[in-house]
Amino acid sequence: MASYNGYLYVADRGVLVKINIAKGKIVEKITLPGSRFPNYVATANNGDVYVSDTYENTIYKVTENGKVNVFVKDERLECPNGLWVSGGKLIVATWGPMTNEATFETSKKGTLKWIDRKTRKIHTVGKGEPIANFDGVVQYGDFYYATDWTGGRLLKISLKGEVVSEIVTGFSQFADLGIDIQKGIIVIPEMSKNRIITVSLKELK
Repeated sequence: MASYNGYLYVADRGVLVKINIAKGKIVEKITLPGSRFPNYVATANNGDVYVSDTYENTIYKVTENGKVNVFVKDERLECPNGLWVSGGKLIVATWGPMTNEATFETSKKGTLKWIDRKTRKIHTVGKGEPIANFDGVVQYGDFYYATDWTGGRLLKISLKGEVVSEIVTGFSQFADLGIDIQKGIIVIPEMSKNRIITVSLKELK
């Protein structure tokens, strides 16, 4: 989920749910044509909402007025999961090419990619080497922070795509993370244990 201008946008089966935050009420369910696994949501400063569909190697773009387009559909997305808007770039954390949808097994680990929001061209972050079965990704300062779902790790990755360090390890099923940019606090749900982990990036310096 992600928020913009008083609304919360949540990925659900086949739809993007728009919720009025102040009233706590659903105002619209926006259909995502052809979707099977809407997974992650990111918002841009102009109100565009991006939604990844992991099974379909697709990213949708939904404008503030509710118009839906397939932003990119391409096998090179390698099962896109986490999304983050950074200026003219859409950062994509991939799960990895999936060989079994029932078990989420992959032929190789996922990596970080970026898409030019104007040209829609897909690029790799750095060398694009396999790193992890990524779930979520955020950017803070000059680094990306991404969750490794199968490895239970929070990774610090340079803008060149190199793993700088393992910030947190030893957990299980680290899912979509969020960040308070002003406070430098990352929040991660650990699905296997029904709890939320917080990490203060400022205190790590």
